[in-house]
Amino acid sequence: RFQRELYYQLLQANHLTPAGFEEKLRKEKRTGRVRELLQIGAEPLQFEIDKLKALHEKQTNLNFAKFDKESVVKTMAVSDAEIKAQLANADFAKRAEAYYKDNQFQFNVEPQAHAMHILIKSDGTPTGDAAALTKIKDIRAKAIKGDFQKLAKEFSEDVGSKAKGGDLGFFKKGQMVPEFEKAAFSQKLNEVSEPVKTQFGYHIIKVVERKDGGQKKFEEVKNDIAKTLIATELYDGEVKKLDEALAKGDSSAVDAGIKKLGVKWDETGFFDGAADVVPKLNSQEASTAAFSVSQAHPLFPSLVKDSGARYVIKWKASKAEAGTVKNLSESLERERSYDLMNSWIEQIRKSMSVERNTAVLANGNGN
Repeated sequence: RFQRELYYQLLQANHLTPAGFEEKLRKEKRTGRVRELLQIGAEPLQFEIDKLKALHEKQTNLNFAKFDKESVVKTMAVSDAEIKAQLANADFAKRAEAYYKDNQFQFNVEPQAHAMHILIKSDGTPTGDAAALTKIKDIRAKAIKGDFQKLAKEFSEDVGSKAKGGDLGFFKKGQMVPEFEKAAFSQKLNEVSEPVKTQFGYHIIKVVERKDGGQKKFEEVKNDIAKTLIATELYDGEVKKLDEALAKGDSSAVDAGIKKLGVKWDETGFFDGAADVVPKLNSQEASTAAFSVSQAHPLFPSLVKDSGARYVIKWKASKAEAGTVKNLSESLERERSYDLMNSWIEQIRKSMSVERNTAVLANGNGN
């Protein structure tokens, strides 16, 4: 039995009036009817369901090669003899000098220090700090006159450098914690520092070499520049040949071109034809190209470009797996009805206009 008093109490508790609540129900019913109508209109045809089913059941596996110019140029082999011969050419030497002037930032060198250290860890407590400090002082007394690297192998608690006799190699400013860096760039060469406390514990440091920062001269870097220019020309030539081989569908020439660039083939693994993006490609452009290759046409006829990356796409295998997807009709119908509803709402929003009653606002009667 309908309890009117309870009904009013519930409305009051939710700050609703009977008229407002009933209008809300009517809106929900109208919205529900609209959704039902849209869903009926979105019902897919049987041939669409069959087509989508076939896409899901068709599994394809691809080979692909991904590379970018900067990475390949760095790894391309250029002999010292070729570098010397090219620099002897006046025109090439001018190009190298022009490259140096246009890319000054590449040849700025930050100060570097080459140091060894011995670390005794601390748990951060006063007792732990005191014990670590006592131990590092004892080691320092031995290191001043003894073999620093031998002592590091014996006592250091830095796992990364212990086996190398505490050798950290060269490092720039900003690569070490501030306390360690300050000591390494200020102390004298080949002297053992006083104990230096960091978040890791206590260190003693021995700096064996430093490199001053500044601008490298052309003579210092001309061989590196020549190598880059030569490798860039080789890269451009090989990429052009690779594109031509793809256009001809010459699989052997494509394999040879990939090898010359120092790039390796990778594999996507099997995916179905209804996928939005092909696994491992991570590129919409490459995925679009991937869906066009097949056993009959195994090579995509050109390099696929996406930002700085280049892709070579090649079909590897296909198979059919029946029954991999269920309820295709329902999912397709639901997806379409949502799209129709959103499109309809968006059209209504575009046609709507809002007018502001400035008189009401001016009188302060916003209610």
